[in-house]
Amino acid sequence: MHLFRGRYESAWRWVPSLYLMQGLPYAVVMSLSLVLFKDLGISNADIAWMTAWLYLPWVIKPLWSPFLALIASERRWALSMQALIALGFVCLAAVLAMRWPYWLWAVWGFLWLIALASATHDVAADGFYLRSLDQQSQASFVGVRSLAFRLAMLSVSGGFVGLVGMLLEQSKDPFDVWSQAFLMLALGVAMLCFWHGVALPGKQQGQPKVASQNEAEIQAHAASQNEAEIQAHAAIQADAPSAFAQYRRVFVDFFKRGDLWPLLCFLLFYRFSESQLLRLLVPFLMDAPDKGGLGLSHGELGVSYGGLGVLALSLGGLGGGYCIARWGLRRLLWPMACCLNVPNLAYALLSWYPEVDKYWAYLAITAEQFGYGFGFAAYLVFMMRVSEGKHATAHYAICTGFMALGMMVPGMPAGWIQMQIGYAGFFVWVLLSVLPSLMVVAWVIKRGLGLEPA
Repeated sequence: MHLFRGRYESAWRWVPSLYLMQGLPYAVVMSLSLVLFKDLGISNADIAWMTAWLYLPWVIKPLWSPFLALIASERRWALSMQALIALGFVCLAAVLAMRWPYWLWAVWGFLWLIALASATHDVAADGFYLRSLDQQSQASFVGVRSLAFRLAMLSVSGGFVGLVGMLLEQSKDPFDVWSQAFLMLALGVAMLCFWHGVALPGKQQGQPKVASQNEAEIQAHAASQNEAEIQAHAAIQADAPSAFAQYRRVFVDFFKRGDLWPLLCFLLFYRFSESQLLRLLVPFLMDAPDKGGLGLSHGELGVSYGGLGVLALSLGGLGGGYCIARWGLRRLLWPMACCLNVPNLAYALLSWYPEVDKYWAYLAITAEQFGYGFGFAAYLVFMMRVSEGKHATAHYAICTGFMALGMMVPGMPAGWIQMQIGYAGFFVWVLLSVLPSLMVVAWVIKRGLGLEPA
Protein backbone atom coordinates (compact mmCIF):
# COMPACT_ATOMS: atom_id res chain seq x y z
CA MET A 1 0.00 0.00 0.00
CA HIS A 2 2.87 2.36 0.78
CA LEU A 3 4.31 1.75 -2.69
CA PHE A 4 1.00 2.57 -4.39
CA ARG A 5 0.47 5.64 -2.22
CA GLY A 6 3.91 6.94 -3.12
CA ARG A 7 3.29 6.33 -6.81
CA TYR A 8 -0.10 8.09 -6.54
CA GLU A 9 1.43 11.11 -4.83
CA SER A 10 4.27 11.38 -7.34
CA ALA A 11 1.76 11.17 -10.21
CA TRP A 12 0.47 14.61 -9.23
CA ARG A 13 3.85 15.93 -10.39
CA TRP A 14 3.31 14.84 -13.99
CA VAL A 15 -0.26 13.74 -14.82
CA PRO A 16 -1.83 17.25 -14.92
CA SER A 17 1.06 18.76 -16.88
CA LEU A 18 1.26 15.78 -19.26
CA TYR A 19 -2.39 16.13 -20.27
CA LEU A 20 -2.10 19.90 -20.37
CA MET A 21 0.72 19.27 -22.85
CA GLN A 22 -1.53 16.89 -24.77
CA GLY A 23 -4.21 19.55 -25.15
CA LEU A 24 -2.00 22.48 -26.16
CA PRO A 25 -0.90 21.39 -29.66
CA TYR A 26 -4.34 19.90 -30.35
CA ALA A 27 -5.96 23.27 -29.57
CA VAL A 28 -3.42 25.10 -31.72
CA VAL A 29 -3.93 22.81 -34.71
CA MET A 30 -7.71 22.48 -34.50
CA SER A 31 -8.75 25.92 -33.26
CA LEU A 32 -5.99 28.51 -33.25
CA SER A 33 -4.99 27.74 -36.85
CA LEU A 34 -8.37 29.07 -38.02
CA VAL A 35 -7.73 32.42 -36.33
CA LEU A 36 -4.16 32.48 -37.67
CA PHE A 37 -5.15 31.99 -41.29
CA LYS A 38 -8.00 34.50 -41.00
CA ASP A 39 -5.65 37.15 -39.59
CA LEU A 40 -3.18 36.51 -42.41
CA GLY A 41 -5.85 37.21 -45.03
CA ILE A 42 -6.33 33.68 -46.37
CA SER A 43 -9.59 32.98 -48.21
CA ASN A 44 -12.26 30.87 -46.56
CA ALA A 45 -11.89 28.22 -49.26
CA ASP A 46 -8.20 27.79 -48.48
CA ILE A 47 -8.78 27.97 -44.71
CA ALA A 48 -11.30 25.13 -44.78
CA TRP A 49 -9.25 23.01 -47.18
CA MET A 50 -5.93 23.41 -45.36
CA THR A 51 -7.22 23.06 -41.80
CA ALA A 52 -9.32 20.00 -42.71
CA TRP A 53 -6.14 18.24 -43.85
CA LEU A 54 -4.72 18.74 -40.35
CA TYR A 55 -7.06 15.97 -39.16
CA LEU A 56 -5.13 13.40 -41.21
CA PRO A 57 -2.64 12.38 -38.46
CA TRP A 58 -5.57 11.44 -36.22
CA VAL A 59 -7.20 9.54 -39.09
CA ILE A 60 -4.15 7.35 -39.71
CA LYS A 61 -2.93 7.18 -36.10
CA PRO A 62 -4.23 3.59 -35.62
CA LEU A 63 -1.91 2.47 -38.44
CA TRP A 64 1.36 3.29 -36.67
CA SER A 65 0.47 3.47 -32.98
CA PRO A 66 0.85 -0.31 -32.34
CA PHE A 67 4.53 -0.13 -33.26
CA LEU A 68 5.68 2.85 -31.18
CA ALA A 69 6.51 0.74 -28.13
CA LEU A 70 8.63 -1.56 -30.31
CA ILE A 71 10.94 1.32 -31.26
CA ALA A 72 11.35 3.18 -27.96
CA SER A 73 9.73 3.61 -24.57
CA GLU A 74 6.60 5.71 -24.16
CA ARG A 75 8.58 8.13 -21.99
CA ARG A 76 11.14 8.71 -24.73
CA TRP A 77 8.41 9.09 -27.36
CA ALA A 78 6.53 11.61 -25.22
CA LEU A 79 9.61 13.74 -24.55
CA SER A 80 10.75 13.55 -28.19
CA MET A 81 7.34 14.64 -29.49
CA GLN A 82 7.20 17.52 -27.02
CA ALA A 83 10.60 18.70 -28.23
CA LEU A 84 9.46 18.33 -31.85
CA ILE A 85 6.31 20.36 -31.16
CA ALA A 86 8.39 23.13 -29.58
CA LEU A 87 10.70 23.08 -32.62
CA GLY A 88 7.67 23.25 -34.91
CA PHE A 89 6.47 26.41 -33.16
CA VAL A 90 9.93 27.96 -33.53
CA CYS A 91 9.90 27.16 -37.26
CA LEU A 92 6.45 28.74 -37.61
CA ALA A 93 7.71 31.87 -35.88
CA ALA A 94 10.73 32.02 -38.21
CA VAL A 95 8.65 31.54 -41.36
CA LEU A 96 6.24 34.32 -40.38
CA ALA A 97 9.03 36.68 -39.32
CA MET A 98 10.98 36.23 -42.59
CA ARG A 99 7.88 35.97 -44.85
CA TRP A 100 9.33 33.48 -47.28
CA PRO A 101 7.92 33.54 -50.84
CA TYR A 102 6.01 30.33 -50.14
CA TRP A 103 5.24 31.16 -46.52
CA LEU A 104 1.65 29.86 -46.65
CA TRP A 105 2.68 26.35 -47.64
CA ALA A 106 5.52 26.44 -45.11
CA VAL A 107 3.10 27.45 -42.33
CA TRP A 108 0.68 24.72 -43.33
CA GLY A 109 3.50 22.17 -43.52
CA PHE A 110 4.79 22.97 -40.03
CA LEU A 111 1.24 22.89 -38.63
CA TRP A 112 0.85 19.44 -40.18
CA LEU A 113 4.15 18.37 -38.60
CA ILE A 114 2.90 19.61 -35.22
CA ALA A 115 -0.36 17.70 -35.77
CA LEU A 116 1.59 14.52 -36.53
CA ALA A 117 3.74 14.98 -33.43
CA SER A 118 0.64 15.73 -31.35
CA ALA A 119 -1.15 12.57 -32.51
CA THR A 120 1.95 10.50 -31.75
CA HIS A 121 2.31 12.19 -28.37
CA ASP A 122 -1.30 11.21 -27.56
CA VAL A 123 -0.46 7.53 -27.94
CA ALA A 124 2.84 7.79 -26.05
CA ALA A 125 1.39 9.81 -23.17
CA ASP A 126 -1.59 7.50 -22.74
CA GLY A 127 0.62 4.41 -22.92
CA PHE A 128 3.01 5.90 -20.36
CA TYR A 129 0.11 6.77 -18.06
CA LEU A 130 -1.29 3.25 -18.24
CA ARG A 131 2.08 1.62 -17.56
CA SER A 132 3.04 3.95 -14.71
CA LEU A 133 -0.10 3.77 -12.54
CA ASP A 134 -2.04 0.91 -11.03
CA GLN A 135 -5.72 0.61 -11.91
CA GLN A 136 -6.96 2.34 -8.77
CA SER A 137 -4.71 5.35 -9.38
CA GLN A 138 -5.78 5.49 -13.03
CA ALA A 139 -9.42 5.76 -11.97
CA SER A 140 -8.51 8.50 -9.47
CA PHE A 141 -6.97 10.66 -12.20
CA VAL A 142 -9.81 10.35 -14.76
CA GLY A 143 -11.19 13.78 -13.89
CA VAL A 144 -7.73 15.32 -13.62
CA ARG A 145 -6.84 14.27 -17.19
CA SER A 146 -10.06 15.67 -18.60
CA LEU A 147 -9.74 18.91 -16.63
CA ALA A 148 -6.13 19.44 -17.73
CA PHE A 149 -7.04 18.88 -21.38
CA ARG A 150 -9.95 21.33 -21.13
CA LEU A 151 -7.73 23.91 -19.43
CA ALA A 152 -5.38 23.68 -22.40
CA MET A 153 -8.29 24.28 -24.77
CA LEU A 154 -9.48 27.25 -22.69
CA SER A 155 -5.98 28.71 -22.50
CA VAL A 156 -5.35 28.53 -26.24
CA SER A 157 -8.82 29.20 -27.68
CA GLY A 158 -9.71 31.75 -25.03
CA GLY A 159 -6.83 33.50 -23.33
CA PHE A 160 -4.22 33.15 -26.07
CA VAL A 161 -6.58 34.45 -28.78
CA GLY A 162 -7.28 37.47 -26.57
CA LEU A 163 -3.53 38.01 -26.11
CA VAL A 164 -3.00 37.95 -29.88
CA GLY A 165 -5.76 40.55 -30.19
CA MET A 166 -4.03 42.87 -27.72
CA LEU A 167 -0.73 42.50 -29.56
CA LEU A 168 -2.45 43.27 -32.87
CA GLU A 169 -3.82 46.52 -31.43
CA GLN A 170 -0.24 47.61 -30.75
CA SER A 171 1.59 46.27 -33.80
CA LYS A 172 -1.03 46.08 -36.59
CA ASP A 173 1.28 43.62 -38.40
CA PRO A 174 -0.26 40.13 -38.11
CA PHE A 175 2.93 38.43 -39.32
CA ASP A 176 5.05 39.93 -36.54
CA VAL A 177 2.37 39.36 -33.91
CA TRP A 178 1.86 35.71 -34.80
CA SER A 179 5.62 35.18 -34.97
CA GLN A 180 5.86 36.44 -31.39
CA ALA A 181 2.87 34.31 -30.40
CA PHE A 182 4.44 31.11 -31.69
CA LEU A 183 7.69 31.92 -29.90
CA MET A 184 5.68 32.17 -26.68
CA LEU A 185 4.08 28.81 -27.40
CA ALA A 186 7.48 27.30 -28.16
CA LEU A 187 8.84 28.59 -24.86
CA GLY A 188 5.86 27.19 -22.95
CA VAL A 189 6.14 23.76 -24.57
CA ALA A 190 9.92 23.71 -24.05
CA MET A 191 9.40 24.41 -20.34
CA LEU A 192 6.86 21.58 -20.11
CA CYS A 193 9.27 19.27 -21.95
CA PHE A 194 12.06 20.15 -19.52
CA TRP A 195 9.74 19.59 -16.55
CA HIS A 196 8.63 16.22 -17.87
CA GLY A 197 12.23 15.20 -18.39
CA VAL A 198 12.61 15.61 -14.63
CA ALA A 199 9.16 14.58 -13.39
CA LEU A 200 8.22 11.58 -15.55
CA PRO A 201 9.14 8.33 -13.79
CA GLY A 202 11.96 6.43 -15.41
CA LYS A 203 10.48 3.00 -14.74
CA GLN A 204 6.99 1.73 -15.38
CA GLN A 205 5.06 -1.30 -14.24
CA GLY A 206 5.28 -3.24 -17.50
CA GLN A 207 2.17 -4.05 -19.47
CA PRO A 208 -0.49 -1.34 -19.36
CA LYS A 209 -3.49 -2.02 -17.17
CA VAL A 210 -6.74 -0.36 -18.16
CA ALA A 211 -8.72 0.83 -15.19
CA SER A 212 -11.93 -1.13 -14.91
CA GLN A 213 -14.70 1.39 -15.46
CA ASN A 214 -18.33 0.49 -15.90
CA GLU A 215 -20.19 1.98 -18.80
CA ALA A 216 -21.95 4.61 -16.72
CA GLU A 217 -18.62 5.93 -15.44
CA ILE A 218 -17.14 6.11 -18.93
CA GLN A 219 -20.25 7.90 -20.20
CA ALA A 220 -20.01 10.39 -17.36
CA HIS A 221 -16.66 11.52 -18.77
CA ALA A 222 -17.75 11.56 -22.41
CA ALA A 223 -17.30 15.32 -22.52
CA SER A 224 -13.82 14.91 -23.94
CA GLN A 225 -12.95 13.11 -27.15
CA ASN A 226 -9.41 12.94 -25.82
CA GLU A 227 -10.62 11.27 -22.62
CA ALA A 228 -12.41 8.53 -24.55
CA GLU A 229 -9.44 7.86 -26.82
CA ILE A 230 -7.26 7.02 -23.80
CA GLN A 231 -9.15 3.75 -23.49
CA ALA A 232 -8.38 2.94 -27.13
CA HIS A 233 -4.66 3.53 -26.75
CA ALA A 234 -4.48 1.06 -23.91
CA ALA A 235 -5.07 -2.11 -25.91
CA ILE A 236 -2.90 -0.95 -28.79
CA GLN A 237 0.06 -0.47 -26.48
CA ALA A 238 -0.72 -3.62 -24.55
CA ASP A 239 -0.50 -5.61 -27.76
CA ALA A 240 2.87 -4.10 -28.74
CA PRO A 241 5.04 -7.17 -28.00
CA SER A 242 2.96 -9.15 -30.48
CA ALA A 243 2.02 -6.13 -32.56
CA PHE A 244 2.77 -7.57 -35.99
CA ALA A 245 0.74 -10.71 -35.31
CA GLN A 246 -2.12 -8.80 -33.74
CA TYR A 247 -2.14 -6.00 -36.30
CA ARG A 248 -3.58 -8.01 -39.18
CA ARG A 249 -5.96 -9.97 -36.96
CA VAL A 250 -7.47 -6.84 -35.41
CA PHE A 251 -8.13 -5.18 -38.77
CA VAL A 252 -9.46 -8.35 -40.40
CA ASP A 253 -11.87 -8.92 -37.53
CA PHE A 254 -13.09 -5.34 -37.75
CA PHE A 255 -13.72 -5.32 -41.49
CA LYS A 256 -15.36 -8.76 -41.48
CA ARG A 257 -18.19 -7.50 -39.28
CA GLY A 258 -21.67 -8.26 -40.56
CA ASP A 259 -22.82 -4.77 -39.55
CA LEU A 260 -19.84 -2.98 -41.13
CA TRP A 261 -21.76 -0.73 -43.54
CA PRO A 262 -24.23 0.81 -41.07
CA LEU A 263 -21.34 1.17 -38.61
CA LEU A 264 -19.09 3.02 -41.07
CA CYS A 265 -21.94 5.19 -42.34
CA PHE A 266 -22.79 6.24 -38.79
CA LEU A 267 -19.15 7.02 -37.97
CA LEU A 268 -18.71 9.07 -41.15
CA PHE A 269 -22.05 10.89 -41.38
CA TYR A 270 -23.36 11.42 -37.84
CA ARG A 271 -21.47 14.75 -37.70
CA PHE A 272 -21.71 15.52 -41.44
CA SER A 273 -23.35 18.89 -40.80
CA GLU A 274 -21.14 19.85 -37.87
CA SER A 275 -17.93 18.94 -39.71
CA GLN A 276 -18.68 21.62 -42.30
CA LEU A 277 -19.86 24.19 -39.79
CA LEU A 278 -16.70 23.98 -37.69
CA ARG A 279 -14.45 24.87 -40.65
CA LEU A 280 -16.28 28.19 -41.18
CA LEU A 281 -17.50 29.16 -37.73
CA VAL A 282 -14.42 31.16 -36.71
CA PRO A 283 -14.21 32.98 -40.08
CA PHE A 284 -17.94 33.80 -39.76
CA LEU A 285 -17.47 35.18 -36.26
CA MET A 286 -14.43 37.26 -37.31
CA ASP A 287 -15.56 38.61 -40.71
CA ALA A 288 -17.01 42.12 -40.77
CA PRO A 289 -20.80 42.54 -41.08
CA ASP A 290 -20.42 43.94 -44.61
CA LYS A 291 -18.96 40.53 -45.55
CA GLY A 292 -21.80 38.67 -43.85
CA GLY A 293 -19.93 37.95 -40.61
CA LEU A 294 -20.44 39.14 -37.04
CA GLY A 295 -17.25 41.18 -36.68
CA LEU A 296 -16.14 39.86 -33.29
CA SER A 297 -12.81 41.12 -32.02
CA HIS A 298 -10.14 38.69 -30.86
CA GLY A 299 -11.08 39.38 -27.25
CA GLU A 300 -14.77 38.76 -27.93
CA LEU A 301 -13.91 35.62 -29.88
CA GLY A 302 -11.78 34.35 -27.01
CA VAL A 303 -14.52 34.96 -24.45
CA SER A 304 -17.38 33.56 -26.54
CA TYR A 305 -15.97 30.67 -28.57
CA GLY A 306 -12.83 29.90 -26.60
CA GLY A 307 -14.29 30.47 -23.14
CA LEU A 308 -18.06 30.05 -22.98
CA GLY A 309 -18.00 27.61 -25.90
CA VAL A 310 -15.47 25.24 -24.33
CA LEU A 311 -17.29 25.32 -20.98
CA ALA A 312 -20.64 24.66 -22.66
CA LEU A 313 -19.10 21.81 -24.68
CA SER A 314 -17.83 20.18 -21.49
CA LEU A 315 -21.12 20.60 -19.63
CA GLY A 316 -23.05 19.26 -22.61
CA GLY A 317 -20.85 16.18 -22.74
CA LEU A 318 -21.24 15.54 -19.03
CA GLY A 319 -25.00 16.00 -19.28
CA GLY A 320 -25.20 13.69 -22.27
CA GLY A 321 -23.20 10.99 -20.52
CA TYR A 322 -25.39 11.23 -17.43
CA CYS A 323 -28.61 11.01 -19.46
CA ILE A 324 -27.41 7.95 -21.41
CA ALA A 325 -26.38 6.24 -18.20
CA ARG A 326 -29.84 6.85 -16.77
CA TRP A 327 -32.20 6.35 -19.72
CA GLY A 328 -30.17 4.44 -22.31
CA LEU A 329 -28.93 5.20 -25.81
CA ARG A 330 -31.88 3.57 -27.60
CA ARG A 331 -34.30 6.04 -26.08
CA LEU A 332 -32.04 9.08 -26.46
CA LEU A 333 -30.28 8.67 -29.82
CA TRP A 334 -32.90 10.61 -31.79
CA PRO A 335 -33.13 13.50 -29.28
CA MET A 336 -29.35 13.69 -28.99
CA ALA A 337 -28.90 13.75 -32.77
CA CYS A 338 -31.37 16.64 -32.88
CA CYS A 339 -29.51 18.46 -30.09
CA LEU A 340 -26.33 18.12 -32.13
CA ASN A 341 -27.84 19.79 -35.20
CA VAL A 342 -30.84 21.99 -34.32
CA PRO A 343 -28.80 24.74 -32.56
CA ASN A 344 -27.09 25.44 -35.90
CA LEU A 345 -30.30 27.25 -36.82
CA ALA A 346 -29.08 30.09 -34.57
CA TYR A 347 -26.12 30.73 -36.89
CA ALA A 348 -28.43 30.85 -39.89
CA LEU A 349 -30.51 33.51 -38.13
CA LEU A 350 -27.38 35.48 -37.20
CA SER A 351 -26.14 35.33 -40.81
CA TRP A 352 -29.41 36.92 -41.95
CA TYR A 353 -29.19 39.65 -39.27
CA PRO A 354 -25.44 40.19 -38.71
CA GLU A 355 -25.95 43.65 -37.16
CA VAL A 356 -27.69 42.30 -34.04
CA ASP A 357 -26.20 42.76 -30.58
CA LYS A 358 -23.13 40.58 -30.10
CA TYR A 359 -24.61 39.07 -26.95
CA TRP A 360 -26.91 37.11 -29.26
CA ALA A 361 -23.78 35.66 -30.83
CA TYR A 362 -22.53 34.69 -27.36
CA LEU A 363 -25.84 32.97 -26.65
CA ALA A 364 -25.83 31.16 -30.02
CA ILE A 365 -22.26 29.90 -29.52
CA THR A 366 -23.02 28.69 -26.00
CA ALA A 367 -26.21 26.91 -27.09
CA GLU A 368 -24.58 25.31 -30.15
CA GLN A 369 -21.55 24.09 -28.24
CA PHE A 370 -23.70 22.68 -25.43
CA GLY A 371 -25.85 20.86 -27.98
CA TYR A 372 -22.75 19.59 -29.76
CA GLY A 373 -21.29 18.23 -26.52
CA PHE A 374 -24.62 16.64 -25.58
CA GLY A 375 -25.07 15.00 -28.98
CA PHE A 376 -21.43 13.96 -29.28
CA ALA A 377 -21.72 11.95 -26.05
CA ALA A 378 -24.06 9.60 -27.95
CA TYR A 379 -21.40 9.16 -30.63
CA LEU A 380 -18.72 8.22 -28.10
CA VAL A 381 -20.96 5.75 -26.28
CA PHE A 382 -22.01 4.24 -29.62
CA MET A 383 -18.35 3.62 -30.49
CA MET A 384 -17.76 1.96 -27.13
CA ARG A 385 -20.77 -0.30 -27.63
CA VAL A 386 -19.93 -1.44 -31.16
CA SER A 387 -16.30 -2.06 -30.18
CA GLU A 388 -17.16 -4.65 -27.53
CA GLY A 389 -15.54 -8.04 -28.05
CA LYS A 390 -12.14 -9.71 -28.18
CA HIS A 391 -10.28 -6.65 -29.54
CA ALA A 392 -12.57 -4.07 -27.95
CA THR A 393 -10.24 -1.13 -27.39
CA ALA A 394 -8.20 -1.77 -30.54
CA HIS A 395 -11.44 -1.70 -32.55
CA TYR A 396 -12.33 1.48 -30.71
CA ALA A 397 -9.05 2.98 -31.94
CA ILE A 398 -10.04 2.14 -35.52
CA CYS A 399 -13.41 3.79 -34.91
CA THR A 400 -11.67 6.97 -33.76
CA GLY A 401 -9.77 7.01 -37.06
CA PHE A 402 -13.04 6.91 -39.01
CA MET A 403 -14.40 9.55 -36.64
CA ALA A 404 -11.56 11.89 -37.63
CA LEU A 405 -12.07 11.01 -41.30
CA GLY A 406 -15.72 12.00 -40.95
CA MET A 407 -14.57 15.42 -39.76
CA MET A 408 -11.82 15.83 -42.36
CA VAL A 409 -13.42 15.06 -45.72
CA PRO A 410 -16.72 17.02 -45.46
CA GLY A 411 -14.84 20.04 -44.14
CA MET A 412 -12.54 20.31 -47.15
CA PRO A 413 -15.00 21.90 -49.63
CA ALA A 414 -16.91 23.85 -46.97
CA GLY A 415 -15.02 27.10 -47.58
CA TRP A 416 -15.52 26.88 -51.34
CA ILE A 417 -19.26 26.32 -50.83
CA GLN A 418 -19.46 29.35 -48.55
CA MET A 419 -17.65 31.57 -51.03
CA GLN A 420 -20.13 30.59 -53.75
CA ILE A 421 -23.34 31.20 -51.79
CA GLY A 422 -22.35 33.47 -48.88
CA TYR A 423 -22.68 32.86 -45.17
CA ALA A 424 -26.49 32.94 -45.20
CA GLY A 425 -26.65 30.35 -47.96
CA PHE A 426 -23.92 28.28 -46.35
CA PHE A 427 -25.77 27.94 -43.06
CA VAL A 428 -28.90 26.89 -44.95
CA TRP A 429 -26.71 24.24 -46.62
CA VAL A 430 -25.47 23.20 -43.17
CA LEU A 431 -29.07 22.73 -42.03
CA LEU A 432 -29.85 20.66 -45.14
CA SER A 433 -26.74 18.57 -44.44
CA VAL A 434 -28.50 17.23 -41.37
CA LEU A 435 -30.41 14.78 -43.61
CA PRO A 436 -27.54 12.24 -43.99
CA SER A 437 -27.05 12.34 -40.22
CA LEU A 438 -30.71 11.58 -39.56
CA MET A 439 -30.69 8.81 -42.17
CA VAL A 440 -27.79 6.97 -40.51
CA VAL A 441 -29.42 7.40 -37.10
CA ALA A 442 -32.59 5.78 -38.45
CA TRP A 443 -30.54 2.95 -40.00
CA VAL A 444 -28.70 2.26 -36.74
CA ILE A 445 -31.91 2.25 -34.72
CA LYS A 446 -33.57 -0.09 -37.21
CA ARG A 447 -30.61 -2.49 -36.95
CA GLY A 448 -30.34 -2.06 -33.18
CA LEU A 449 -26.60 -1.48 -33.62
CA GLY A 450 -24.88 -0.36 -30.43
CA LEU A 451 -28.19 -0.01 -28.60
CA GLU A 452 -29.71 -1.68 -25.57
CA PRO A 453 -32.24 -4.48 -26.18
CA ALA A 454 -35.72 -3.11 -26.82
